[in-house]
Amino acid sequence: MDRYEYVLDNQTWYMKQMNPGQGIEQELYDIPPERDIAFSGWHYATIPGDVYSDLQRAGVIEDPYIGRNMVKQAWVQYYEWWYICRFNVPKDFKEKDLQLIFGGIDYSCEIWLNGHRLGKHEGMYSPIKFDVTGLLKTYLDADNASECCNHLVVKLDPPPQTLHNIAGLHHTFSGDYLPGFIPVGIWRSVKIVAYENARIEDLYVHPTLTDAGAILDLTATLELKAAANADYDVVITVSDQDTNIVTKTTERFYPGSNDITAHIGVPEPKLWWPWDMGDQPLYYATVEIYENGRLLDTAKTRFGIREVKMAFNPGFTLDECETPWTFVINGKPIFLRSGCWGGPPSFLYGRNSRKKYEHLLNLAKYGNFNNLRIFGWHPPEVDDFYDICDELGITTWTNFPLSSQVLRDDPPYVNAVLHECGEIVKERRNHPCNIFWMGGEEVFFSEAQVRSHNKRMMKEVGIYIKRYTDIPYADASMMSSAPARKLGYKPKECLHYNGAYYAAGRTAMEDYFANPLLECAIVPELCGAAVPNLESLKKFIPADEIWPPGPSWGYLMANIDILKAINMDIFGDQCYDSIENFIDSTQKSQGEVYKFAIEFIRRKKPHMSGVALCHFITNRPLMKWEIVDYYGVPKQALEYVRKAYAPLVPSVEYRKRRFMPGEEFKAGVWVLNDTYNKYQDLTCKISINYSDGKVDTFTENIAIVAENTNAKFFEISSVVSGEVFDRFTIYVELYNGDEVIASNDYFLLVDDQEEAKNRKAALYQTHREKTLKYGKTLYRDFPEVLELD
Repeated sequence: MDRYEYVLDNQTWYMKQMNPGQGIEQELYDIPPERDIAFSGWHYATIPGDVYSDLQRAGVIEDPYIGRNMVKQAWVQYYEWWYICRFNVPKDFKEKDLQLIFGGIDYSCEIWLNGHRLGKHEGMYSPIKFDVTGLLKTYLDADNASECCNHLVVKLDPPPQTLHNIAGLHHTFSGDYLPGFIPVGIWRSVKIVAYENARIEDLYVHPTLTDAGAILDLTATLELKAAANADYDVVITVSDQDTNIVTKTTERFYPGSNDITAHIGVPEPKLWWPWDMGDQPLYYATVEIYENGRLLDTAKTRFGIREVKMAFNPGFTLDECETPWTFVINGKPIFLRSGCWGGPPSFLYGRNSRKKYEHLLNLAKYGNFNNLRIFGWHPPEVDDFYDICDELGITTWTNFPLSSQVLRDDPPYVNAVLHECGEIVKERRNHPCNIFWMGGEEVFFSEAQVRSHNKRMMKEVGIYIKRYTDIPYADASMMSSAPARKLGYKPKECLHYNGAYYAAGRTAMEDYFANPLLECAIVPELCGAAVPNLESLKKFIPADEIWPPGPSWGYLMANIDILKAINMDIFGDQCYDSIENFIDSTQKSQGEVYKFAIEFIRRKKPHMSGVALCHFITNRPLMKWEIVDYYGVPKQALEYVRKAYAPLVPSVEYRKRRFMPGEEFKAGVWVLNDTYNKYQDLTCKISINYSDGKVDTFTENIAIVAENTNAKFFEISSVVSGEVFDRFTIYVELYNGDEVIASNDYFLLVDDQEEAKNRKAALYQTHREKTLKYGKTLYRDFPEVLELD
């Protein structure tokens, strides 16, 4: 008999609210599974899902994502939530070994089957598995829904209220963009698996490239229930569309846990590459176990043949940066054009789907992202995410859910976190897209964290996961903050480039990024913000608060003063005269900031090896960092980023955005080349268009003689024309013969640079005074909310 899985997701599930302790007292776990059982006060539930989505479907609560509804529904998190599923099983399950598997429950639960208590579990990411052999009742016709013989009960405990107690076991549910709303639910699939005497688990294929091709080190665990020692045939098949490698061995296994290992040579491997470097061929590995010719169990996985190594960034001493930050895929360095994913698509699991993942990840590839970083405020992603990234050729960098907290150091907690991290790795390590693990997110961010267990925990996580993978690991983002340097980290490892947003107006954008104190090897976060399109805004902001902005704007993270200051920086005006102009300007300003910063960083390659925008998406309706809003609608910034992230792009290097009439504009012209192509006869054409009709043009012939290398080719100079507050536009095209193979464009301002700085500084001071008066409250732009009579 081969393995048989019976998924329970689509069975009928119910859920019910109970006071803590009340469900146990009333023995909800032992309700007999009769056909006409009365479910008084129970609601239909969806698996995978979450309590809030089920309550909204039942009409108990309004959409949490509209206005300030989220805070109105905080009561949900103070109750137990009981789930009941009644189901039949196929008659083939009779007399088989059975295992009940929950892919993941958020966060703490207790489980019963047919009145039998299976156990408790804490931890959002580790799967929950129970041997339920002998506990299930069979029914001859599993398609007959008139009676249900089995009764599965899950009690979800009230979710934890203190992140300090569960960091690493759960993702962040508070902070500066997740206010006061704690998810809870059965967020991964539920199934029953039938075996006969043997079960293969943890199938892992580790590829290594050699001069002769590739070696696949295959490992798996065999759980054997046979009563006596015996010889078993192990058949391993590795295949793609064109190849079929089969190995067969006869081995002696013993009752209990056994190791299966194999070393398989692939003489002409088809290598998996990031999309901008090559194709994404995928292989399949199947392991079968036979007893006297009878198939007992089968395990399958999909993988890619690729090798990930790290190299040191040139130009840094070991006293400045002791971590290798350049990613080398199959022997070729890659510059990470990344974005902090900001997902899953919905903070509430019941709203996610593969269709949403496909839409969003295809937008990432459209935007020329070759990497997505799942940072520690968010959960490591589900199979759909990594599967699609494998297919699209988007590499992934996954943080463990350790973020912005002083971590506990008691052994039970530490051991639980290490176990959870190990399970996260084991589930995702066969995905070729996965090229990096990281311990914490902003865990070296304060003096309290300097005095904490945090650094030791990051080191322990890195050591622990090495038993499961050799994919590179780094301790944390960021590792060169002032507190991190006190802990011994070097000053130029990695920094967050977030001051251009948080301190908007204090300095010009171009001066901020040119600050030598920001020099580092890689930038895991670069943030900019914008308001979503008006059509999206109308979906989650009450009509009477859309314009002028009402308190829901503040609650949903719009820092209006900062957005005005960034508009002033980019356009010379706050652009606050209408909702349409404000939205349009914030989106273009976000795009300009990202584009300038990306090109600035890319010009420093290989000294710098990557940048991640914060964020690519958002997991609920917000008005902040994302460039694709919650509804999957791109902001205009995506087009700006697409240009700046193109594998081959001409780049104009300017030092300031403002020039007075008659002043000389000078700029360097670069070509940024992340490809492994060379070009001998290219023509670069540039035109500078002024508002008074003046046009200056430049044409240069260039050759790109080195792969994956940036170079400055020439300079341009022009006398600025027009009136103060006019704009002028620069267009750049790169021709290979008659074909335009890359293009770029810029707009700059006719204005006084120093006077503009003073105007922006006044806006920054207004923002600072509000912060000093009201604190970092969401409502500092809405004092009427804070100053109630």
